[in-house]
Amino acid sequence: AETFVALDHIGVDRDVSVTAEFRPLPASVSVIVEPSGAGVVTLTPPGGTYERGTTVTLDARPNAGFSFDAYVDEEGAAVSSEPTYAVIAEADVVLTAFFVSIEPELFNLIVEVEPDGAGTVSLMPPGGMYELGTTVTLTATENSGFVFEAFVIGR
Repeated sequence: AETFVALDHIGVDRDVSVTAEFRPLPASVSVIVEPSGAGVVTLTPPGGTYERGTTVTLDARPNAGFSFDAYVDEEGAAVSSEPTYAVIAEADVVLTAFFVSIEPELFNLIVEVEPDGAGTVSLMPPGGMYELGTTVTLTATENSGFVFEAFVIGR
């Protein structure tokens, strides 16, 4: 059997059987991250271009301040809310990995002085609104004629 790579015509001088052989084009899997910089998505196996039928695992990892929300296809349909998702590369696939901003939970620290004018209280770090878990140092400074006695929580 003879093989011709770019044969498009043949001179027939005997009985000839010709088979046209085709192979499928590879399929691509790509992921867009929204918003840009909110996280990364790794493909396993890596590369982005695959033999059709290959199972590709996507793994979304949010950057600080974000959490993974969902993978959405080109038509806008959510296909998974799990950060790890497997897709079969039967055709070109474009997914968008959506991440959402995590708003830190803030707490208000209100400091009062009793009696009024008896002294001052400074906060370190300064501010009054703090994220969960922040350690705040309170420093009481008494005015003339007063002595600091104690901090009372929840009065």
